[in-house]
Amino acid sequence: MFEQKASTAATRQRPTSVLGILGSLLTVTLVIAALLTVSLLITAPADVLAKGKPAPGGGSGTVLVTPNPVAVGQVFTISGSGYAANTQINVKDITSTSTSVRILGTTSSGTFSVTSQTWATGSHRIEVWQYSRSKWALAGSGSYSAY
Repeated sequence: MFEQKASTAATRQRPTSVLGILGSLLTVTLVIAALLTVSLLITAPADVLAKGKPAPGGGSGTVLVTPNPVAVGQVFTISGSGYAANTQINVKDITSTSTSVRILGTTSSGTFSVTSQTWATGSHRIEVWQYSRSKWALAGSGSYSAY
């Protein structure tokens, strides 16, 4: 005599398929990645975000560019030694009109090597920045000419 109606909440089902579960995990992973990125940007030291100002301390690492001078379009090598072992460095190639940055890691003996190519003639300054004591510091520099 009495009919029982199922509520809409009771008829809803959670995703039980593999694709549904993977979709939910992907959404959670993307949200976590976004939050971590925002937190890194918020907590970055001011000197990391500032342009063109080297952190105090200078540096004692060496930088070598071979060949030097280099023809435009030619591949060349930037190498260095005397840096902290197994750490991240930023290698900047600076001209009067542009700056390119490569993010590298040093070896267990504190060296690095990277090949590059230039399309700008003139003088280039190479700066190697290393994260030390809670700030980025200029750890080494050098120069080369491109013709």
